[in-house]
Amino acid sequence: MNRILMLTLSIICFTTAAQESAQPVYPWMPLTTVNGYMAYSDTSSIGVTNNNVMMLLQYFPMQSSRSKQALFAKLSIPVKTCTEKQGVGKLFDLSGKLIRELKYIEGGISAGDATITNACLFYEQKLEDEKLSKNKQ
Repeated sequence: MNRILMLTLSIICFTTAAQESAQPVYPWMPLTTVNGYMAYSDTSSIGVTNNNVMMLLQYFPMQSSRSKQALFAKLSIPVKTCTEKQGVGKLFDLSGKLIRELKYIEGGISAGDATITNACLFYEQKLEDEKLSKNKQ
């Protein structure tokens, strides 16, 4: 329950921060802000491949700027990193080239911490939704 509350509060804060620009809409959900961009996750793209939580990200400029464009990436987080609440995630461009590693510890204050914390929460929520869906059948 605390995780859901934390996720909800994070989304409200991040959405408020990005209101000055047009925003991506569902299934894109806010993750964090970084260097004048709002990072969004495509929640419909969340899946597990080779024990890694995978999802698409979009970095959207927070303010109108002709010099800034939306950027797209793939995020890969070991399932173990989500369950142990610490580790390293990897950010790739759409062709699969490594952009950077994101060091993570739950509750940390970096953009990487916020990105992975919220991405893991989206992943856990997807698992819960799938479990509930199976129970209804």
